[in-house]
Amino acid sequence: MPKNIIIVGAPRSGTSLTARIFTQKGYFVTADESNDLQEANEFNPYGFWESAGLRNCNAELFESIGFPFLNTWLHERITEDQAMALLDQEPTEKHRNFVSIYNTHQPWMWKDPNLCYTVNYWWKLMDPEQTGVLFLRRDPEDICHSFVRLRWCQNTRKDRASTLERINHHMDFAEKTLKTYGIPHLFVNYRDYERDADATAAKIADYFDIELSGSDLGFEKKLNTSKANHLIWINAFSDLMPPGLMRFLKKLIPQYVFKKLFPSRYIDRS
Repeated sequence: MPKNIIIVGAPRSGTSLTARIFTQKGYFVTADESNDLQEANEFNPYGFWESAGLRNCNAELFESIGFPFLNTWLHERITEDQAMALLDQEPTEKHRNFVSIYNTHQPWMWKDPNLCYTVNYWWKLMDPEQTGVLFLRRDPEDICHSFVRLRWCQNTRKDRASTLERINHHMDFAEKTLKTYGIPHLFVNYRDYERDADATAAKIADYFDIELSGSDLGFEKKLNTSKANHLIWINAFSDLMPPGLMRFLKKLIPQYVFKKLFPSRYIDRS
């Protein structure tokens, strides 16, 4: 039987693309996909594939160590003491039941960038014979470029430096956690989806005991290069518009057209 999968990676590192690979193979994500999953948008056209239930559980964990936000990349930065405190948390009965529900729908898949900090907590409830971790790394500069596209950070030297530091902390903390606590995992570099799709697919297939080919990875270069540059210029242009002009355009242009022209105005930043 295929292994359950926990995808660990920084935001905008290819975790959604990776999750899609497994959902197309029939992996369970949530019982209520219409209400529990964030809708696809301009930047994730094939879906996000992360359960609101899992995100809420991780938010509860953050609250328990004094971090009051839903995620670790759009608000104040999680402190090192807070991140370390998560490593010692003991699973609650509610979270044990949460895992038990998923185990009735095997194979299942979890994806949430917050897992960079909470994976050790959840691993205490896992059977390593039935579940595996896929640790995904992407070039921090590429992730930062994506943050700029989504207007999650400004395209200034200071803001980019702060964003790069935060991105690296996600990936480095996750990697250190996996190694320190002996959590078995498969390392995948996002670039390999394009550079060596067949070999990467074979590696993932062998680790999780599924059938997979290079074409199943679904990498599309256009979503990472030319389209990205185009959207950065659109965002920059929209920032120069007087607020009154932007409001006028929203009234004049049909909403579906406006969303195509200025997609960043419609991004879910929860």
